[in-house]
Amino acid sequence: MKLKKLTKLKTVEILENRHEPMSVKELARVLGDSTSHIYRRIHTGEITGVFRDGWLIKICPSGVVDWLNRQVAKGSCPQRRTAKPSPNS
Repeated sequence: MKLKKLTKLKTVEILENRHEPMSVKELARVLGDSTSHIYRRIHTGEITGVFRDGWLIKICPSGVVDWLNRQVAKGSCPQRRTAKPSPNS
């Protein structure tokens, strides 16, 4: 449990120190999530600070930090997805 909390704090630090907008793919990589889940969270308004740069969707890191802080306050932090072990393992 403590390791998960430290990982989330490190993610927040990375995002707070970033000053340029991120792509959906970059954010998915930082959060350990899929791009489809990031698009869904953008569409539902969970992640704020989203804008278009031409055809590209860009995300302000501060909007993601706000969202992560709300998740921590609610006690429902998003979890990193890991591959399920095969039945033969």
